Amino acid sequence: MKTVDAKTCARQLAALLPRVYYRFRTWGTPVGGVSVTEHGVDVLRHVPEEEPVRLGGLAEHLMLSKGAASVMVKKLVRAGLVDRRRNPENEREVQIRLTPRGVRFLKGNPALDGRRMVNYLRRLSAAERARIVEALRALLRPDGDDGRGRRR
Repeated sequence: MKTVDAKTCARQLAALLPRVYYRFRTWGTPVGGVSVTEHGVDVLRHVPEEEPVRLGGLAEHLMLSKGAASVMVKKLVRAGLVDRRRNPENEREVQIRLTPRGVRFLKGNPALDGRRMVNYLRRLSAAERARIVEALRALLRPDGDDGRGRRR
């Protein structure tokens, strides 16, 4: 197998991972009568379930202007998927929080389409599939993640 230095590997991963994500991601299928654009689904996926996120931080993370993020969030508020409130400790800060309806919507719309992924993976040999899984697990190990969603 060809060896690659860490810098080259990082560049290659940075180019490949978004392509893998876009190949297998799901689009916002209607859940509970709510239909959301692909950009709206991306916004929802970046709002943690447990705590609110700042609108400015969300915009920065998604590489959007605050105005563009605000327009998207307004649509999600109208759909009942997120709440938008001022931070009581800092009135200049707007916080976004998933509503129970938003949580249900996300649970009905996993980030990746498992069926499509299975169809592509069937085209590979068992050895190639095993190498992919092992490589991704190896990427997670430095943070203490065992690759199965559990911390060591």
